[in-house]
Amino acid sequence: MKILKGIGIFFLVVLVLGGIGAGSAFFFTKDIPPFMDTFFETLKKGEYNKAYTEMTSQEFQKNTDLKTFTDVIKGMALDTVKNSQWGGRQISYENEVKAIMEGEVTTEKEVIPLYTTFVKEGDNWKLQYFNLQDSEKTDPKGISKEIIESPESLPSENEQKELVKNTILLFLEDIEGGKSFSKTYSAISDLWKQQITEEKFTQVFADYLSTPLSPAGFQESTLHISSVMITPENALEIKGEVQVDQDRSSIFTISYISEHNIWKVAGIKMKTIKNEGAAASEPPIKKN
Repeated sequence: MKILKGIGIFFLVVLVLGGIGAGSAFFFTKDIPPFMDTFFETLKKGEYNKAYTEMTSQEFQKNTDLKTFTDVIKGMALDTVKNSQWGGRQISYENEVKAIMEGEVTTEKEVIPLYTTFVKEGDNWKLQYFNLQDSEKTDPKGISKEIIESPESLPSENEQKELVKNTILLFLEDIEGGKSFSKTYSAISDLWKQQITEEKFTQVFADYLSTPLSPAGFQESTLHISSVMITPENALEIKGEVQVDQDRSSIFTISYISEHNIWKVAGIKMKTIKNEGAAASEPPIKKN
């Protein structure tokens, strides 16, 4: 596998699923372990009502009353948790984004393997479901548990190039427009949109809006894909290089996830370098 080298503009957008090739599901769920620490501490204080009303989802509360919640917590000794460890993490989506986490908690009596699901209400994670890992993993609320699964096969080489070409052309169209990255944002995955607004997305790429790049400079014949893989997080990761105008080329890593059998952008990493013999041209340095 080639390792591309170059100097020039370096630009990285962290995936909604995490850094490219760096544990995307772990990044996406990074706020849940401290949330659960707070949850267990609240239970240890005997504040069952607070844990129930403030930390469980609305759907959970529709299906489970406070008394049942308290009885289950006491029965599993989850109000005596000393520490917790979380391993398996997955992301589910259908109408809403849901995190699925498996781990172990150590109570005063024993080590308990837990299976949990979480949903976001506003900006906050809320506990949606919990049970023993060896129990049947059936969500009693009937919410889909469709996991982002690894596709049965990779797209063909032509399909890979088409994906990359369409993504980069949208990016160049937005640069040419000079105002926002609305077209690129419209093509990203629903999962990513759950984590970033169009305004924030544009802010991340803002320096590129002042460059002279445009779709007219895209040289499709120079598009070269150096590697394609399915990451441990089941994202399709495509690496390569393409000339984006007469003087510059972009080295890219673009990740996609399958949503309803359509590949959608889940992350972008780019380095724009000057071609041999061309004068350097980079986005201006921001001044405070």
